[in-house]
Amino acid sequence: TVPGSGGSGAFVLELGGERISVGEYRASLKITAGSLTRWVDVVLTLHEFREMPLIGAQAILFSDTDGRQGFVSGALTIQRASDELDISQYRVYWGDSNQQKLSSTPFATLDSGSTFRDEFVRFDSSFWYPSAGSGYDFGSGFIRFAGEFADAQLTYVRQLTAPFVIRARVRKATAFAGMVIQIGGVANHLFGTTAGGARAAFFGNWKTLLMPDGTYSTQPCAATSWYEVEITVGVGSITFTDNQNCEQLSHTYGNEFSGPHQVVIGADCQGDCTGSDWDWFEVSGGLYATYNVPLGTLLPSDATHLLAYTWNPNGEGSNVTSVAVTDLHEVEPAQAPSAVTLTSPATTSLVVSWVRNTLNECEFVGWEVLGRAAGTEDWFTPTGCGSLVDLVATECTATGLASNTPYQFKVRVLCGIDRASSPLSDISLAAETLPRPASSPSSVESTLPTAASVLVSWQTSALNDCEFVETVVEAQTADNWFRPAGCDSITLLNAYTCTAQGLNSSSQYEFRVSTRCSDPSASSAPSLPSDPITTQANTTAQTERRVLSMSFDTELDYSVIRSDPNQRATMMNAVANATAATLGVDVDSVQVRLVGGSMPAEGRRLSVWPTKV
Repeated sequence: TVPGSGGSGAFVLELGGERISVGEYRASLKITAGSLTRWVDVVLTLHEFREMPLIGAQAILFSDTDGRQGFVSGALTIQRASDELDISQYRVYWGDSNQQKLSSTPFATLDSGSTFRDEFVRFDSSFWYPSAGSGYDFGSGFIRFAGEFADAQLTYVRQLTAPFVIRARVRKATAFAGMVIQIGGVANHLFGTTAGGARAAFFGNWKTLLMPDGTYSTQPCAATSWYEVEITVGVGSITFTDNQNCEQLSHTYGNEFSGPHQVVIGADCQGDCTGSDWDWFEVSGGLYATYNVPLGTLLPSDATHLLAYTWNPNGEGSNVTSVAVTDLHEVEPAQAPSAVTLTSPATTSLVVSWVRNTLNECEFVGWEVLGRAAGTEDWFTPTGCGSLVDLVATECTATGLASNTPYQFKVRVLCGIDRASSPLSDISLAAETLPRPASSPSSVESTLPTAASVLVSWQTSALNDCEFVETVVEAQTADNWFRPAGCDSITLLNAYTCTAQGLNSSSQYEFRVSTRCSDPSASSAPSLPSDPITTQANTTAQTERRVLSMSFDTELDYSVIRSDPNQRATMMNAVANATAATLGVDVDSVQVRLVGGSMPAEGRRLSVWPTKV
């Protein structure tokens, strides 16, 4: 009996006798004053701590999920100390910008990795969230779940990350599901993938382990009146065992079930089922300790950090672990830019411009410009359009693009708070970079003049983005370039000679060659002019020079023939003899010139030109 106001009293609470061991012991005292009754929770800790903790938590993590300014909520997670031998609790305080406590009262306390055990003397809201329904009640030292699983369950307030172990003692019942322990997930369902968590359960006399992806394993297990279960959640695996000598159930899992997880316990006990009784629940281990900051928690005015200290009954350690707190509040983002336009196409560049719209609550940081080749999904930041931090400048020159390729672009505003950044603009219409022009032909030569003609030869260079149409040969006399007859329709890519005809006698000419393409912008520039050459004077028929041509493919390379006098002489003599015999002239009146053209892959083609004098 405790005296009234101002009095004091003492009582003796004996726990365990000789069997008591190191750990926490919880009890509830019922205090009665007349018709009023009050329950008081008592926590007794038997420990062997010799001094205050010497090490702190490895890390503390927190991200505000309450969109209202001045309020915070979300998961506050502590990565436990590497050694918790001298740690009983982690105590979390609000801190200022200097990481000093704003109050001596902890904002939250989280147990160390030592085992938590609830004997279910009474409901303790420090450790359990009740379901929305009324599917649980307390007996003499146990909790009873009755009703369907959606109502007959409790959620453990701490979130757990593997490895950890869950143990429980349950009385066999006539329930459809006499015991359910759900680990993780977003909803509470017995079957299927809707819940998203792993579920260890007893369905009648069958023991079952269901995984988030819908796979499961099950074994017959006729449990006795009271049975104990143990669920071990490792990194990548989960195991379900019992003390009934039933077969162990195990499954592996991947990163999609890596945690941290909440734990739900309960049963599905309807109809004739009076209830599923749980004697105790126990959890131990876990790399992280998590406290769920309630929605609507007020952020103190000077609070900028959360500070975590380690604690045991000898006192609080001096090592602090902190995390900055950023108050999440809803902001009106900037409007997306509009009218993204592409102009001034060049071979490897385009000018990108856009219209800036209302910034709203955006603290401008820069522009993000993304481009892609039309028809692809590979967006990139082009050279020349990165690090754009001028609010007024609303254009950039995207360089390093591929030639002859259509591109599209989109733009957005970047802000100091990411949530204030604008959406991406609409995608621009496609604009094409210019083609890379063909290289100018080279080695233009003019030879074998007659009174009215000249033989012109050249080498075709790289086409690049050119779709070939024709080779253009021009002649110049008196500063006037024109296309001579005989060289005015060269539509074969592999042609490399022509005879310019209709020239004036005793006149000096230069020649140049270019490649014309279907897209004029891909056409080559004219080559360098050939050396000047003068046509012959008018002659009689007996001394008229006639230019003949013969062209053939050969495996011999032009440069080899040119560099080997013996091969060159043999070929040219054979051509001269054949020409003389065909025309009925003396072989000494036949001259032969050897020229060569270019082939894309096979090398250079040889041609010989016999000339009768």
